Amino acid sequence: MKQMEIDPIKAKYFYANNDEKIKLNWFCYEYAWKLYNEIRKSIKLKKYRKQNDQEQIVQFCVYFSKEMKKSIFQKLGGLTNETVFYEEYVENYYPKNSKAMNMRILEAATKAWDKLLSGCGVCPTRCISEMYKKCVLFDQLDEDEHLMMDSDEKYVRYSKEELFCIESHIQKHFGNIDLFINGTDRNNEDVLKIAAIKPKGTRNYWTLVTIGVGAYHMNIPKEYVGIESRMELVMCIQPEWNCGADIHNAPDAWPIDILFKMAQIPIEQKGFICRGLSVDFTSKGKSEFIRNTNYTSAMIIPCFIP
Repeated sequence: MKQMEIDPIKAKYFYANNDEKIKLNWFCYEYAWKLYNEIRKSIKLKKYRKQNDQEQIVQFCVYFSKEMKKSIFQKLGGLTNETVFYEEYVENYYPKNSKAMNMRILEAATKAWDKLLSGCGVCPTRCISEMYKKCVLFDQLDEDEHLMMDSDEKYVRYSKEELFCIESHIQKHFGNIDLFINGTDRNNEDVLKIAAIKPKGTRNYWTLVTIGVGAYHMNIPKEYVGIESRMELVMCIQPEWNCGADIHNAPDAWPIDILFKMAQIPIEQKGFICRGLSVDFTSKGKSEFIRNTNYTSAMIIPCFIP
């Protein structure tokens, strides 16, 4: 693992006492560091970064994230159909900003929001639907060791020895690995990959195994007794499945999409996955990934190695 960098967005900014350690405030914390990373990467906000140092940007991200609670309540209360990003949130903080600068900041805010929500469908924390419930992640988070997950230098990686052991384990129990499939995110393409084993003999099906999820010790709530804190995911697909180097561009890419998406729960969302977890892949009543099937969800079950 490369040297850690402490996340400048602290969880303690979002609660003053134990009663405020609720899921809604955890959602705001997650959104604040997503926004921080979007601002940090945006080419359009280069001038903004020159005018504001890291601490000033952090303070704005925390402020803006808390302001977005108003938009969340408006949507949940039926006052708006969609979550609204009001320019006044930025104007009130930066009264001397140009309108063009405000629009660039709102663009970054919208991208950060979309990225956060893209993981909400597979995250078991349920920050919005259970917004007032206590969030145990606040108590479990060690802020001195927390990483900025969006940076390619801050991901947890297996050591060479661990990779050798994992790949040897896969080949021993599932067969020789025929190809590796990397994700489409260039920031972490060497952190997470999928080993694919072609149908052979009595194993007349494709076997897909993630490599990289288990590098993370997942945040397991105390009430979930007996759940392993590290795991990899396995999926078996019918032998007719069309898998190749260009699988990401193929109509049959949905199994890959699902595995990569579920793998982001401990990596990006700092959540946990366990047997029995059901993940809904629908958005506005339509399948988000599984385009050419009738499937709308997936469930994690124990993997029994024969």
